[in-house]
Parts: sequence; C-alpha cells; structure tokens
Amino acid sequence: MNFSWLVTMAWRDSRRSRSRLALFMSSIVLGIAALVGINSFGDNLARSIREQARELLGADLVLSSTQPFDPKLLPALQKLGQTRSDEASFASLVSFPRTQGVRLAQVRALGPGFPYYGDWETQPAAAGAQFKAGQSVGALVDDVLLAQFDARVGDSVKVGSLTVPIVGRVLKTPGQTGFSAAVAPKVFIPKNLLAATGLIRPGSRVQYRTYYRFAPGTDVAATIKPLESKLEASNIDSDTVASRQQQTGRAFQDLTRFLSLVAFVALLLGCVGVASAVNLYVQEKLASVAVLRCLGASGRQALLIYLIQTSGLGLLGAIIGAALGAVVQLVLPQVLGSFLPVTVSVAVSPAAVGLGLLTGLAMAVLFALLPLLAIRRVSPLRVLRASFEEDTATPDPLRGLVLAVVGLFIVGFAYAQTREWKQALGFGAGLLLALGALAGLGLGLRYQLRRYFPVGWSYVARQGLANLFRPQNQTVTLIISLGLGTFLLATLFLTQGLLLGRVQLSASGRQPNLVLFDIQTEQEKGVEQLLAKQAIPVMQRVPIVTMRLAAINRRTVGQLRKDTASGVPLFALTREYRVTYRDTLSASEKLVAGTPPRPAATPAACPACRSMPTTSSASSSSWVIR
Repeated sequence: MNFSWLVTMAWRDSRRSRSRLALFMSSIVLGIAALVGINSFGDNLARSIREQARELLGADLVLSSTQPFDPKLLPALQKLGQTRSDEASFASLVSFPRTQGVRLAQVRALGPGFPYYGDWETQPAAAGAQFKAGQSVGALVDDVLLAQFDARVGDSVKVGSLTVPIVGRVLKTPGQTGFSAAVAPKVFIPKNLLAATGLIRPGSRVQYRTYYRFAPGTDVAATIKPLESKLEASNIDSDTVASRQQQTGRAFQDLTRFLSLVAFVALLLGCVGVASAVNLYVQEKLASVAVLRCLGASGRQALLIYLIQTSGLGLLGAIIGAALGAVVQLVLPQVLGSFLPVTVSVAVSPAAVGLGLLTGLAMAVLFALLPLLAIRRVSPLRVLRASFEEDTATPDPLRGLVLAVVGLFIVGFAYAQTREWKQALGFGAGLLLALGALAGLGLGLRYQLRRYFPVGWSYVARQGLANLFRPQNQTVTLIISLGLGTFLLATLFLTQGLLLGRVQLSASGRQPNLVLFDIQTEQEKGVEQLLAKQAIPVMQRVPIVTMRLAAINRRTVGQLRKDTASGVPLFALTREYRVTYRDTLSASEKLVAGTPPRPAATPAACPACRSMPTTSSASSSSWVIR
C-alpha cells in the first residue's frame, strides 16, 4: 500500500482520459462557484448591515407614534440623549408650479440635526449640510421626483398651502434604497414650516418621530427600559440600532433564502454531474482495472487509485470554483444595489471559501465513491471475458453505507443554508422521493421494453430501443440525472415565481394599476367628469372612514386598557382604523361568519351607511381605476 505508487498510477491513468475528466471537474467548478459567490455575498451583506446599522436608522434611538406625544411624558423624553430632532411625516400631493406636475409624495418635516449618522447626497452638496444645520429656507426633493416632472433646483414646490423653493436634489437618503425612492419619493421641508402647509388637521394621518443621539458607549436599550411601560401605554414605538439591524435582516430574508436555494440547487446539480460523469468513466475503466488485478493489484488498491484521481480533480475543481465565486460576488452588489439599503463592501469571505473547498472535496469523494465501489469487485477474468459482469452486478453492502453518508451530507448542507431542521429534512425527504420515482421509472422502462419489445419495427428503431436494456446500458443513470436536474430547476423557478408573485402589482387585464384616494364628497362629480373625458374606466369605488375605537361590547377603551386580562392588544385599542362600508365582497375577501351583504341600490338603503360621518376630515373615498 505505497501511497506514492498509488498517486503515480492515478496520474498516469488520467493522461488518456483528461478530456473526459474535465466534465467531472466542470460539474464541481460550477457548483462551488455558485456556492462561494452567493455565500460570500450573503456574508458581505450581513456585515454591511451590521456595520451601517446606525446609518440605516440615522440615530441611536427613534421614538414614533401616530399621535403627538403625551405631554406628561415630554419631561422624561427630553432628558434622553445628548441631542434630539423632531419629525412629522405624512403622505400628500405635491405640485411643481412651473411644469404643472402633481404627484403623491411622502412629506417629511424635519428639525435640525438629523441625520446624526450618515449624510444626504445632494446637489448642490452644500444643500444637505445647510438643511441639517437648520439654515435652509427651502425644500429638498428626491431626484426621481424632479426627473419625472422635469423640475430642477431653483424651481418651486407646493405642499398644501406652502410654496417654497427647491434648494437641493436628494440623490441618497440614509437607509433608503433607490427602489423605495422611486415608489415613495420624498419631499423634505424644515420643521418650522410645517404649520404653514395647513395639512395638519383633525383626521390627518401623521407619523410623529423624535430622533436621539446618545454619548458613545451608551446602552440605549437599558436606558429606555424603565420607560417601556409608559411608552407602550402611550402607543409610542421605539427603534434602536439593534432592532433596526434585525428588521433589515428580516426584510431581506426572502432574498437570502432564495439565493441559498440557488446555491443549493447549483451544488446538487454539480453532485448529479459528478455521479454521472464518474459512472460513465468507471464503465470505460473496468478493462484497465482487470489488467491491474492480473498484474497483482488488489481491489482496494485499484479503488484507491481512482479515488485519489477523482479527489485530486475535485480539490482542483473546488479551488477553481472558489476563485470564480470570488469574482461572481463582485457582480451581485451591482445587480442588486438599487434594492439594498446599504452599500455592500465586497471582500472575500474566508468562511464561504473554506466551506466551498470542503464541500467541493466532499461532493467529489462521496458522489464519485458510489460508482467507484464497483472497482473493488472487478475480477481478473474480465480480461478474457468482456461479458463477465457478475463481479460488479451483485449488491454491495458498502453502497448502503455510502448512500447513508450522502443523505447526511445533503441534509447537513441544507441545514447549513436554511438553519432550520424541518426545512432541511423536508427537502431531503422530497429529494429522496424524487430519486426513488426516477429510479423506478428507469427500471420500469427497461423491464417494459424487454418484455414488450416491438420486433416488427424497423432496424434502426429496434437497435435504438434495445440499447436501453442491453448490458452496460445507462438508462437508469440518464433518467435520474435528467429528471433530477429538471426537478431542481423547476423547484427553483417555481420558488422564483412565488416570490415575484408576492410583490407583483398587476397580473392581468382586470387588475388596477392606479388608485385615487382621499376624494371628498364634493369632489366626486369633478373627478368623474375628468375620468370620463380621458376615457379611463373606474373599476371600483370604496368609501373610507377614519376612526378610532370608543368601546367594545359596551366596555370603553379606558376600561379595557386597565383590564390586563382582557386579551385585547394595546395597539388595537389606540391605533387609527381605515374602515369601509360596501354591499358586496371583493375577490380577495371571504365571509367567515354572519350573513352576506345584500346589494343596495343607493347608500340610503344602508342604515349603517347613513350613520357614518361625512365631513371632509373624517370621510373620503378611494377609486380603483385602470
């Protein structure tokens, strides 16, 4: 058992088959490249979120509420931190008088000082610094909003009753992605100009926030812990750097899971390629193994020669794949950059590279060992009788052990990607079921062809079909390889479709692509005439009423808040609701109890509707159009 002799024989034997072994190595290269590239990107994204968590939040602590803060809490809140900044944000239509452009935007009235971490990227660059210092007398507007209406710095923007000059174009806001800016563009105005807009009235939906900056090293969570009960009682939410980091990680959970699935599928396809390539390679090498046995080599020595050969190629393929994966990770941040709230700093992840090398070597050994086990049982008699195959056709007990190790490898790798045992075991069981079904299909095909062979067909057809069940056929191997590859790719594309379906806004001709809301009663006729003039169909009218709970089953909100055993969450008692009254259910609604609504010819036919408030501050409607 001279190891140097085994290595020499492995090297010499590979010289005539290196082009075929390239297929074996390419399967490993592609699988490991995808694995290392995606895992490196995931590590870089997690590290960037961790490092830039303060820039995502812009402060050490943010307190937010849909109502002005309780005056009784203000003395305690004013003692928090070294400095603080107040903000009131709400959705409103904004217009650009010069270009006559009008669009719904998010208006943020900010006090000086924010952001404490990170900076705006503005044009001109001084505009952001002046706004942060409280020296600005105008508005900062998102770049996408200015580009849409061909507006520029120096023009005016109208927010409610307030018209102010545009002093800067916002290219980037801390914690905001390019995609979110396109969906919900923002207009920043100084906090002292908020009252001049005339938009803060009873019934207005406003988000109030206060940003705090603490001294370096302060444990913010411990500082606000004594106030948690009072904050909860006043319906005030708190957000720290740690919680924002967790929220951002959860927000990209679907992305990271999908990328992990891509890496997993790429690896399994590589494993299928390895097993298929080595199986064909072994079938061609059986005669050479028989010659080695005649020259005195044992079955174990013959096995080790080819195992060293495949292991060396597997390690080389893993190294090349890890290098390619390091290049792939340079491309992913550029492709996904507009969807990410942080700037991903690209660096080679030692953990991802190490995992890739170990995985490449393991998959080369395990999936090559399955067909290589047959080499141990090759008889020297095969040199004289090429049809002698009883030595490799009988069951081998070691195959069961190797199959068990392969199963553990797949389940363990699935757990490493998902961090959930249920998903790992479920995927392993599904994969085993698919393998069993494909193997059964291949064996059944061979049996049926042998039993019901079409002897009356043409010579070409008979020869082609006979090769599916003749000795040395690869029917089961090819069906498993092609079927499993199709199964994995179909799983990947189905998952992609499900994820895209969750964010798809318009899927068919009957889906709306525009919603007009906050239409007051006196505005309905004018809006109807405008839409009719433009030949725009209205698909649905939805009345909307802003309300808060006053009582539940004759128990007031005050009584329910004091009753800790009521089981009603505090936020459900204090939040604002947007309710509607309709005489029909939409396609997305399901009646779970009670009687179905009866269509009413007019609102007067609905007693509950007549009791609804109809003032402009409390009631409005939304129109769904296409």
